[in-house]
Amino acid sequence: MESLKIIKSNLDEQISNTEIMWEFSLSFQSCNSKGIYDLLHDDGVFFGKYTKENVISVLHTFMYNEITKRWRFMTNRGISLDKIYGAEVLEMRFIEPRKSFKVNEDYFVNVKPVFGSPANTEIEEKVVRFCFEFKDGKIFRIESPTKYTQLFQEDFSIN
Repeated sequence: MESLKIIKSNLDEQISNTEIMWEFSLSFQSCNSKGIYDLLHDDGVFFGKYTKENVISVLHTFMYNEITKRWRFMTNRGISLDKIYGAEVLEMRFIEPRKSFKVNEDYFVNVKPVFGSPANTEIEEKVVRFCFEFKDGKIFRIESPTKYTQLFQEDFSIN
């Protein structure tokens, strides 16, 4: 039987963790592998099996294959109900602006997809979700949650 692990953090840690998530988001969206590497704890375990060095290769490959062609993005946040129960979930949604879209190029402004909604395949939207555990001011664990709920909607779009 698995036991539920609840991680408590004080206000200063919560603020620091939010800043680290924001830096992770910006580094991910700009395909900055070095920026992500600097945020990761040396002893961390990522996606259940990767070391810091291994996960950078995985994320770098994903970013350059999927994210570099989709430079319009928006970020939502929610709460994980599995992998790291109660951890904040960072949802990043990416689209590639093209003239042929049936949807206006201001998709994130006009449609504003809600947290947890599926990717819009009609416009080849890519959605990734990560939840984090922190230690010593670094990201100690990253998982891809499969169960989550919306906590609040916050738009960090850069158009």
